[in-house]
Formats: sequence, C-alpha cells, structure tokens
Amino acid sequence: MTTFLCQPAARDILKKMGSDSRFFLQDDKPDSQVFVSPSLLSGRGQYRKAQHSIEWVPFAWTCHLDPQTGKVRRFDVMPFPTEKGKTAESHYCAASDLQLVLDSQNGAFDGMSHTGTFMTVKNKGGKACLLPAYPSVQFQTDDGKSVPVKRQAADGDTPAEDMLQSGIDLVLPQKSELHSALRWVSGDVYGGPHDCYTVTSLVVALGGNWLSYPLRSTFCSPEQGRVVVEQSPLSSQASVP
Repeated sequence: MTTFLCQPAARDILKKMGSDSRFFLQDDKPDSQVFVSPSLLSGRGQYRKAQHSIEWVPFAWTCHLDPQTGKVRRFDVMPFPTEKGKTAESHYCAASDLQLVLDSQNGAFDGMSHTGTFMTVKNKGGKACLLPAYPSVQFQTDDGKSVPVKRQAADGDTPAEDMLQSGIDLVLPQKSELHSALRWVSGDVYGGPHDCYTVTSLVVALGGNWLSYPLRSTFCSPEQGRVVVEQSPLSSQASVP
C-alpha cells in the first residue's frame, strides 16, 4: 500500500536528488515503513545514483496523505550522510534551527469545556532534519512547575507515549513546517474532588532539544489525577483536524 500511494511522488523528488529509476521505500531492517496515522506514513529507503550505478544512497522519508482521497499532499526526503563518524543523533533537528509557534485558530478548539492550541514547528536551518512524530510536551505554571499530564493520541485509542517509544521520526525539510493539534479539558466539569491549574507556558521536546512558548490556559483533572491531553502527530496539515 505504501508503494502504491507514495511511490509516484517519491520518484519525482528522488530524481531531482540524483536518483535513476531504481529506488526502494524500505530497507532490510525492522520497521522500515511505519503507519503513523491515515494521513501520515514514514520510513527509510535507498536510491541508486544515476551517475554511479553501483552506489546506493540511504534516506529517510515521510509521506503526507489526504485521508479522504489517499492522494499525496507532500513527500519529504532526507538523505543520510555517509561520512565517517556520523551518528543517528546528527540527523535530528538542532534547537537553534527550529521555531515554535502556537495558534488558537480563532477559537476552533473552544467548546464543551475543552480548549487547545495548534502547534507549528518551523525549520529555519539550511538542511533537512528529523523530528519525533509525537514530541513530548509539558505544560508549566508560572512558578515553573509541570502539570501532571497523560497524553493520548488523537484517535482516542493509542497512547501517545506508546508511539514515542517506537521511535517514529519524520523528515522536516529546510524552510518547511509541521503541525500538531493539542486539546485538553479547561472547564470545571468534574463533579467530585478535582484539580485545576493555570498554565503559562508550553515546553516541547524535539529530538533532545527543548523549546518553550507562552501559553495561558486552565487545565483540569480529577483530584490527584493527570490532565488528559489529546495530541495529533506532527504533519503537513495546516489547520485543525
């Protein structure tokens, strides 16, 4: 299915990068193709150089789909450098190359005692890099304390922590951006004992880097419980899903 949906888009981009007609959207290692969501696939592959038919170049890729039509919205590629001494960590985005922006989307998250924010991560650097599909998020109060949070994937079934542990990474090309929607309970809706917190900032972990952005909101949970935060994976979808 991945080959059927994403291969045509991959072919055009890889050709511009120096590939001939031979390439694969997988390698010989486990989990070389990962289904993140109906609109997002990621993986590793390799292409053969047009000018050197015996030389193959490994790369990471991310395929962004329209979940309604199955058409490719965007296909991102990042060749892995082959220089001696390069490590996996060298492929991740550096904090100095990233910009974090939050947007309320004109109140699109508000309603039924819930609210949220639309998070955008921009690559200001000069090269593509990798980001975790579900970056770790923390919400801090004015005195710097973190609110106890339980993250949940946007489908309501898969805990985001499980997705993080699987090591799913996405390609973020230079001068490009990816987006994620975050939702939580903001109203005093719990009938019994409960806790509410006034948050003043969002802190995001991106490949070992931490970025913060001002965020003022109320978070509520059952007493001594964690605030449930619904989180969608980073994707090219530039509006609230």
